[in-house]
Amino acid sequence: MRAFELEDILPRFVEHCSKHLGLEHTPGITITDDALGDREQPTFAYYDHEHDHITVSSRNRHAADVMRSLAHELVHARQSQRGELDHRSGRTGSPQENESNAVAGIIMRDFARLHPEIMG
Repeated sequence: MRAFELEDILPRFVEHCSKHLGLEHTPGITITDDALGDREQPTFAYYDHEHDHITVSSRNRHAADVMRSLAHELVHARQSQRGELDHRSGRTGSPQENESNAVAGIIMRDFARLHPEIMG
């Protein structure tokens, strides 16, 4: 049992991320219990920059991990808004992936200070 429900805290988290990142607008967001990707390329989340939409899987994941994935994809949304994404951006080790990983960690630490219940 979680100390909180993801659905209850998600609007505050998205607002926190959007402010932290200075997003021009917040993309559409879908949280699904479905597995994402395929056998060759499984994933927990992705940002579709053509449709400005984020999809995150919550299947068998702690809510804080779902939130970290969402923060990561919101960084990609900011990168898209700045025109910084190209066909190589999603590769492991790319500057865009490294930035998304680092900034998502910072966002999670800041939010956890405000909402320690997410770590329960």
